[in-house]
Amino acid sequence: MKVLFIVIFALLITGCATTHKQTRADIVALRDARQEASIHYFKNVTLSEVEQAVIKLFTLLDGGDVEFDVRSNKILVSRWWTYYAVFTVGFGMDYWEFVLTPDSEGIRVSSAFTSERNDGPFAGRVTTPFKENIGIGGNIHDGASEADYYLLYSRIEYLLGQRGTWMTCEEVKRIHRNSGEEIVLCDRIGLENKYPKMTHSPEKVNTTTTTVEKPVSQKDPSMTYGPMNPDNYK
Repeated sequence: MKVLFIVIFALLITGCATTHKQTRADIVALRDARQEASIHYFKNVTLSEVEQAVIKLFTLLDGGDVEFDVRSNKILVSRWWTYYAVFTVGFGMDYWEFVLTPDSEGIRVSSAFTSERNDGPFAGRVTTPFKENIGIGGNIHDGASEADYYLLYSRIEYLLGQRGTWMTCEEVKRIHRNSGEEIVLCDRIGLENKYPKMTHSPEKVNTTTTTVEKPVSQKDPSMTYGPMNPDNYK
């Protein structure tokens, strides 16, 4: 009983400890940065090629636990996960939405992330299969980070043959080491994060076909960015 009391007291003390709280200005700034990071333009590709790259990316991420719904100019992705702890169980679902807008030169992609979870000794699984019209907010503890979007689009570039190297979680964490945000493509429970088989020769990669509509903050000048133009990430 004494040990139990100590544990409960320690948890209460931990719960009372506060970290830096976001101001309204912080939230708005992070929201705007995420919204800009969520948009990417791929030149000289077809709608089908981008769809296949998105599906391949999430299959490598956690193939056994992801599902897809391909709609007109839109891809919905869901991934379920589970954790078990003493006296409790947790069931969660991660949702991604990709809106694909083609034009005469390529495809504009905008993406967004949200999640849902049920916790408790008698919790049940999340039953919503997919989500649409996902908004992007600025709460540092919720949503996908700028690093997620950077990693996401870097990997899609590789799968489209527009980048010569596969961006790893270790690399993106070095680039965004000061953000303080969870990287949901790296830090979520049970991710496999497999490497793809080489689909193209690095020397044949087109280094001029992809442009980014926004700068990603906190670029690490010591990193090697491969064929992606690092000037786009200042």
